[in-house]
Amino acid sequence: MSFDYNFAYLLQMFSDIKKEAEIIDALNSSNNNLEEAINSLLVKKRRKSNTIDGYFIKKTTVSDSSVQPCQLSVPCTIKFDESTTQKNAFSVLKWSDATTSSTKPKILNAENVSEFIPGKLLLNFLPSELADELLLSMISKAKDWKVSKFIINKRQVESMHTTCLFAEDPAILRNHYYYGVNILKLTKELAAVKGLVDNCVNETLSQRKRLKLESQERWISSLALGNYYEDETKGVGLHSDKLEYIGPHPTIASLTLGAERLFKIKKIPFPGSPPETFHVMLPHNSLFVMLPGFQEGYKHEIPKQKVFEIKPNKLSGMQRVNFTFRMIRKEYFDALPYCFCGRRAVLKVVFKKKDNFGKHFYFCGGVKVDDENTEVDKSDSVEKTESSKKIILAKNCTYFKWLEDLF
Repeated sequence: MSFDYNFAYLLQMFSDIKKEAEIIDALNSSNNNLEEAINSLLVKKRRKSNTIDGYFIKKTTVSDSSVQPCQLSVPCTIKFDESTTQKNAFSVLKWSDATTSSTKPKILNAENVSEFIPGKLLLNFLPSELADELLLSMISKAKDWKVSKFIINKRQVESMHTTCLFAEDPAILRNHYYYGVNILKLTKELAAVKGLVDNCVNETLSQRKRLKLESQERWISSLALGNYYEDETKGVGLHSDKLEYIGPHPTIASLTLGAERLFKIKKIPFPGSPPETFHVMLPHNSLFVMLPGFQEGYKHEIPKQKVFEIKPNKLSGMQRVNFTFRMIRKEYFDALPYCFCGRRAVLKVVFKKKDNFGKHFYFCGGVKVDDENTEVDKSDSVEKTESSKKIILAKNCTYFKWLEDLF
């Protein structure tokens, strides 16, 4: 595995170590050998046992019939084996089923991500020259992108990153409110990338069985939402993407250009089940495809990080540009219902009640737009910075409809 992957893994495993330099030294002295680095760090902790197993396994008792030898492999790819009473170190670290409490995030990569979540990660997606050209071009344009504005707890706030929406036909979207950001025509560079993304997504979708509510047609992206993260202090909080125009169980393809950042994914647990969290590193020129079921079953974020946690890009340094390609579904776009108060309804999923868990519904999200294109949305709560501009509040009406009753 790469040095960055091993460093992130050890940082999670030895969260009590205050100096990250110790972890870096351990990896350097072991020539990036994960097992040797773990043993080195365990010795420094002065445990009674100086092996990896000794760090996790309690002393053997009479009832312990056997101890399985440690089989070194990539920790996050090993499957849970319930056949033994006592586990080796990597057995303790690896993934457990949903009935077992888990406090540590599971570190995923391009090889195993599809085993845990409805997603796919492709590395070096674009020709390298095209990826670099697009990165530099969009960073120069990003200075004109705008922050998204929201109302949270009666206070107007702004997103931590800037955003711009690109569409083949911007006029159609301007008649509908979408994200409260600039809407521009798809650039020549993005149009070229769009074709590659569309082909990749359709290839991926052809290898799986379609869900009932997802689109049964060929996937053709209609828009690309661009996000610009200037440095490690910029991010976006835990959220799931809006479904009103892209419909239930959408596919969204996310292209990363620039600095390598952490992508945190949190599974929305069935009531009574423990939470599950996953970490995926998104390097320059990678495409992460969020498949049907991802938006309904998971929330995701790009967290603020420390400088040493981010791998800078040779061209952009700490700057990162991200494009999420989405397909507007005409049947939902044209027939989006209105609330009793005259605002467009919000499409959400039930996740707090067992009886209707995963069921889609429309309701009034308390969304209103002022004369400065400020979105007032009380249905989501995402970390943002406060703004002092004028606030226009909107109250929720009682509108509620199940999706199945309208379509």
